[in-house]
Amino acid sequence: MTTQLSDSEKIVIREVFMNPHATLDDIATILNKERKKKWKEDQRFQKNVDVRTISKFKSVGLKKIRRGLEELASTSRLDLSLQNEQEERELNILQRNGILSGHDFRIDRKVYIFYTVSEGYILWQEHVCNVKCQDQCNEILNLIRTEHGLSESSNDKLTREHFEETFEEIISREM
Repeated sequence: MTTQLSDSEKIVIREVFMNPHATLDDIATILNKERKKKWKEDQRFQKNVDVRTISKFKSVGLKKIRRGLEELASTSRLDLSLQNEQEERELNILQRNGILSGHDFRIDRKVYIFYTVSEGYILWQEHVCNVKCQDQCNEILNLIRTEHGLSESSNDKLTREHFEETFEEIISREM
């Protein structure tokens, strides 16, 4: 995927995913600490960033993620049509959180595209897990949950149900 976030954008987006209600001041404090730790010797990064800069990092980062999700959906030929206003609102919330879903008519399954700060873009299609893929699917799920500040899921349900619960939790945080 061609959409790359800068180090500062990644830090800001990570904080937005973890706590969607964080203020720009809170994010600025975290970014300033991270920058000072990472670039101790470089004088260019010793100056604190202001709220306008954080707002720009957030805006540009989210636009890059949305563009990347849409490019990958188009490349994968996913149908993104929506049925009602509620679905559209939920789609917008999920896209702000680096998640896009669509239907792939070639395989007749729902497909999700996730943006994660640590791994980049991940494609996952709804399916019934077998023994071979259960660990990999749970690893993806727990990565998403961790990056969004949610607790790890238990293994008592189907993986598909865990993903649905995760999306509901992310949506409910912002509604």
